[in-house]
Amino acid sequence: MYSNSEENEPVPFFSVIVPMYNKGPHIKRCVESALRQKNVQFELIVVNDASTDDSLDHLMQIIENCKNVKVLTRSVPGPGGYAARNLAAANARGTWLAFLDADDEWKDSHLDNLYQHISRKPESTFLSTNCFENYGNGKIYPANRVETTSEASIDLPTYLQLTINSKNPVFTSACAMRKDFFFDIGQFPEHKGFSRGGDRETWLRAVSRNTLEWLPEPTAIYHRDSVNMVTKKVAPKIETCSDDTIKDLLRSDDIYKRFPGVRTLLKKYSNYIRRSILKKKIRSGNITFMDLSFVYFRVDPLWYIFIAFSILLAPCIKCMNTITRKSKKT
Repeated sequence: MYSNSEENEPVPFFSVIVPMYNKGPHIKRCVESALRQKNVQFELIVVNDASTDDSLDHLMQIIENCKNVKVLTRSVPGPGGYAARNLAAANARGTWLAFLDADDEWKDSHLDNLYQHISRKPESTFLSTNCFENYGNGKIYPANRVETTSEASIDLPTYLQLTINSKNPVFTSACAMRKDFFFDIGQFPEHKGFSRGGDRETWLRAVSRNTLEWLPEPTAIYHRDSVNMVTKKVAPKIETCSDDTIKDLLRSDDIYKRFPGVRTLLKKYSNYIRRSILKKKIRSGNITFMDLSFVYFRVDPLWYIFIAFSILLAPCIKCMNTITRKSKKT
């Protein structure tokens, strides 16, 4: 571990968490935007997730004289950066965790925007601001993830409905979570082995426990033209990281008591996620009949093995019955 921080420094309010894997062209932009944050005490924790490019060299040049930065190193890169974020959280000193991907950036007021909201509503546990999106054409556009100009408290049914309507209110580089709440909900799902969908699954667990506080001002920038993006290099799977969480919520009596009628929304949410993945697989040409049947007919691929085995076994059973009847006659 590399650290420029000192033990006698005040406890930071935010721990900014940046997982870094082969982001050499972008890490300077990301880290400098984090270090420019105003009016709030914070530390920056960058996890070098076994990068093989020049990411670490760029990073060390930027933070040489910074006193509030830690660099942690993993020997093997984890899927989706989830283990890297969990490692940073375990070493965080801040009361709140703010997440920033190594190819994204913040406006100078991002952390202050979050802090001002927390000061007004100290019971908050999970926040997200709106964000800008950059498609690589030299312009950035507000994402308009929630169509309101005022702050909003988003509960589980509202979150599900927004997502079903393609208005997911949570963007990883725009959100923050109270550290004790983060550990209480079980952190990011590094143990599931998925490279995609772990963020979405974490937000689902979080909003099922407490409301998401949404801030309409866009203070984060999502760069869709970045190199080495998981969403571009890892093919999506029909089986999603959220499947087990959705099943648990469907079986939860507490969820039904708090949100009557949420069962239907959870099923619609599950179908929406699968069909979104299916569209991506169709566009990429990476689609199979089993994918189609699993989404549209809800047929588990394991049933194909059972059906095929049954078809092959049927003539043998018929033959055995014939032999048995003949032996009884004789």
